[in-house]
Amino acid sequence: MGEWVIIRTDFRKEGYVAQQIRNLTFDAWHPVQVIACRPSIARRVSSKAQLRAYREISILPRRIFASVPVWALLQGELSHIRHLVAIEHGADSRPLSVPHEQIAAFRAEIDAANAAEIALRSRAGRKSKAKWKKLHDGFREMLEQAKSSMELAA
Repeated sequence: MGEWVIIRTDFRKEGYVAQQIRNLTFDAWHPVQVIACRPSIARRVSSKAQLRAYREISILPRRIFASVPVWALLQGELSHIRHLVAIEHGADSRPLSVPHEQIAAFRAEIDAANAAEIALRSRAGRKSKAKWKKLHDGFREMLEQAKSSMELAA
């Protein structure tokens, strides 16, 4: 496996851009938090008041990760995708890359937390919100490490 690049998108278009990258046969990941919430009033069922609907909330708004080879970036394979704003670059004008191992570790942790949330079928409480804030801060730290390692490599 190779490196993953960080891609900026328009607001709330992360899923669309990730799907378009997958359509080009590259791997893309949009980190989301799954929360359980009550159905809207229009769908209210008095006998089944505990019914839950699930929503996906972006952990890193306007950012996704994509495993795209360097040749595809140089040839502009992604340039025609609508709502793709830019590829994050470091100080040396090279795309910021995140090692596959870090992405796999964060992906596993988020998937486990989402599975637990669905299993519990409950609203996010204080502990859950604190856990997601910790994950969000971990992502921010990972981005900063990627930037600093790219600057040191230059």
